[in-house]
Amino acid sequence: MAELAIPLSLMVAERAISLVAKFNVNDGGDNIQDDVEIACKCLRKIQAYLGDSEEVDDERSLMRQNRVEEVQNLAYEIEDALDKFMAQVPHHFHNNIFSQKLHEIAHYRTERNARAEFSTKIKNIEVKINSFSGLESLLQPPCSTTRQRGSLIHQFLEDEEIVGFEEPRERISKQLKEVDLRLLLILIVGPGGSGKSTVVKNVYESDNIQKNFDGCAWIDVSRPSKSEEDQKAELSHLKGKRFVVVLDNVWTTDDVERITNVLPEGLLGSKVIITTRISDIASHRVRSSEYIHDLSSGLLWKDAWSLFCNKAFKHTAGYCPPELEEWVKKFLKKCEGLPFAISAIATLLSKKPQTPFEWKKLHESLGSAIRPHFGLSIISRVLQPSYTHLPSHLKMCFLYFGMFPEDYSISCHRLIRLWLAEGFITPGKGQTTEEAGETYLSELIGRNLVQATTREMDGRVRSCRVSNLVREFIISKAGNFITVLEPNCSIATLSGQKIRRLSVQDVNINLLKAKEWSHLRTLLVFGQASPPSELEKVLQTSTYLRVLDMQGVSLKTFPDGVIGLPLLRYLNLSQTEIKSVPKFIRNLVFLQTLDLKHTQVSNLPKQVYELQNMRHLLLYSCDSTSGVAQGVEVPAGNIGALCSIQKLFLIKVKKQRKVFFTALGELIDLRKLGLVDLEREHGIVLCCSIQKMQGLSTLDLRSTWEDEYLDLDHMSSPDGPPRYLQRLSLTGRLESLPQWISQLHSLARISLKGSKLDADLNSLEALQELPNLVELEFVNSHTGDLLKFRAKKFKKLRALRIEQLDQLDMVVVENGSMPELKKLTFSRCQNLKLLPYGIDRLMLLEEFLLYDMPREFIARLQKDSEDHYMVENVRVIQFFYSGSTGCQNLS
Repeated sequence: MAELAIPLSLMVAERAISLVAKFNVNDGGDNIQDDVEIACKCLRKIQAYLGDSEEVDDERSLMRQNRVEEVQNLAYEIEDALDKFMAQVPHHFHNNIFSQKLHEIAHYRTERNARAEFSTKIKNIEVKINSFSGLESLLQPPCSTTRQRGSLIHQFLEDEEIVGFEEPRERISKQLKEVDLRLLLILIVGPGGSGKSTVVKNVYESDNIQKNFDGCAWIDVSRPSKSEEDQKAELSHLKGKRFVVVLDNVWTTDDVERITNVLPEGLLGSKVIITTRISDIASHRVRSSEYIHDLSSGLLWKDAWSLFCNKAFKHTAGYCPPELEEWVKKFLKKCEGLPFAISAIATLLSKKPQTPFEWKKLHESLGSAIRPHFGLSIISRVLQPSYTHLPSHLKMCFLYFGMFPEDYSISCHRLIRLWLAEGFITPGKGQTTEEAGETYLSELIGRNLVQATTREMDGRVRSCRVSNLVREFIISKAGNFITVLEPNCSIATLSGQKIRRLSVQDVNINLLKAKEWSHLRTLLVFGQASPPSELEKVLQTSTYLRVLDMQGVSLKTFPDGVIGLPLLRYLNLSQTEIKSVPKFIRNLVFLQTLDLKHTQVSNLPKQVYELQNMRHLLLYSCDSTSGVAQGVEVPAGNIGALCSIQKLFLIKVKKQRKVFFTALGELIDLRKLGLVDLEREHGIVLCCSIQKMQGLSTLDLRSTWEDEYLDLDHMSSPDGPPRYLQRLSLTGRLESLPQWISQLHSLARISLKGSKLDADLNSLEALQELPNLVELEFVNSHTGDLLKFRAKKFKKLRALRIEQLDQLDMVVVENGSMPELKKLTFSRCQNLKLLPYGIDRLMLLEEFLLYDMPREFIARLQKDSEDHYMVENVRVIQFFYSGSTGCQNLS
């Protein structure tokens, strides 16, 4: 992982250059900027020499690996020197020249000593780099002729191992028999080991398919590419024939274009089948989604069990002894339906004594077993090409998933904030860093390396994870890029390491018995096995820590050790029991993220306004009885000083004066804003400020109590409302729906709670034309007895929730209304006793959920009811009553 250390060290160096200028560090005769430039020059020199040092076994490569480690350590030395310099030089923002001069006088000696020490260190490292003999020859990348362009291994499952693929085989076979006027592309997508090539090979070689074509060709695209002329000659035998060509293991769209461009003209009905690990490869050339076969979901449990047992228990015809059934389940859980992994592990187990003790040993050492030259190295070799084809910035982001526990699904927003603090993200032109992070994550998901575990109704990924075996691969691959302390890990192999990024997962951190942590840059703690006292000891010697994530740790007070972390960029104390934030928070001048969600913090000190690098200020607790999010008070002061802020959520504003709302308008880069305890009088000035936030994507406004009005109809031209707003939540009385809502053409979700809109206003009229609305929530927001969803309106709506509309007694769905609705929820509508008229017109409805609805309403859903025909095609129908456990299923 040496090649990953350099860009991160360069990031630190480049940040140091900008900070020297930004904080007006006094040179005092020593040109500190020149010294930092020397550090950058050294790092770039190292970067130029470092090639891909993986998977070569000759003696020269071992020498090279040793030298790579030495050079990597030099890169870390440079990074350490830079961090130490930045930590020693006090950083404060000054509003006037007088305070700046006082600062320079007070800290002159400290700065001078820091400059001198840094300069000496960098010059010594430069001498070391220049003294390496034969650096170029030892560190140059391997000759291109010896490196394969793509896959390191390509192995098919045996015929008897092909289970669970009946549906895709039948669909592909049927599509191959279609006669089309133009060349038809069929795309098979899935992660490494999912059975793509196996399925295609099985179909391709079947007599039933072969007799339909006059010519065929199978091209392994991962092999070194041929010239255009050679490729053309190889395919010339297909000219004038009805042919089928398989492009197996495709990595880029260029591969597809290169080969399809030299295909000869064939007869009607010719086909091209593409297998790939990357979802968007050639998807634009496929006629429709029915010709894209996604195998990423893996085998069903019964098929996975059958495959595993047939391989592991060959001598007993697939019979599994009862004492091994639990271990079979554990191994299958690790494999998560991947056929190749199931086959590999089961084959290895078939050669071992079939006892629980032996199987337990392998289960606990899977991470080691998939390393090169071990029993399951074939799994690593299957996954390796996916990793090799990643650019370096995505390699860093991908390896970072190893920092999270097995089966851990992480919020995408949290993950991207961590990547941001680590320095992994470089935004493109016109992008925020967070938007670039979303692009990185989308690419990893598209490459089938990362799984989207939950999505919003508009398709955006909410949380994600890597599969268990991919996580094992990451940990085996990461070297000292990350260090994972988890149950059953080898403490001996971790002792003595200069740990940079540490993840502590459900074990006590004192197992490492480290006396100092000066090399530590990232600490993530999961579970409550590490006592706060032990974590405090670590923080006291982790001077250069940049990332600290202690979500869910059993903390009752703000950690004192944080005061000694001047370079901290990310601090997550969410889901802890801390009650206050100390004034010394002002010392964390580099802090970008402060996450205090689900804590007992009720107010912030005024010193928080000095954190001008702050991007994400996330603050709220949940009421223990109602579950409603409670905001946090911020002090009177200049909130506009938080000039980098992207997310400000959830802030109490009841005691704030007009100047606070005016200052909000200075936060023009805000992407998410949440305010509670609003009053009618705040309306005009608040609207004026919101108009200036044209990049705002999420807005959540809540009144001070249920009968307080929100006065929000003051976003007039020329600015108008934030034009790219995607999520809007309004909680409080409304005299009418703000007129500007109809201008929100990017709006995907709107929630209206407690609006109590007059029935004569027909609040649905303003919402039904919104072109991208996919989720609508109506809670106590309508006072009429009728809700009518007009014909051919709400064209993209997928989720509708109607709650606590006390006078509602009829819902009408006209023909063609809500054609894409998938989820419908009714809750506490005590006067609604009839099913929605026209509900049977919602052809795509999958879920119908009911909470505390009248028994007459529920009776109409019973299977013996005369109205049941209206919902007989709905897959899930469930209703819940308060105070009862579970639900009743009527589907």
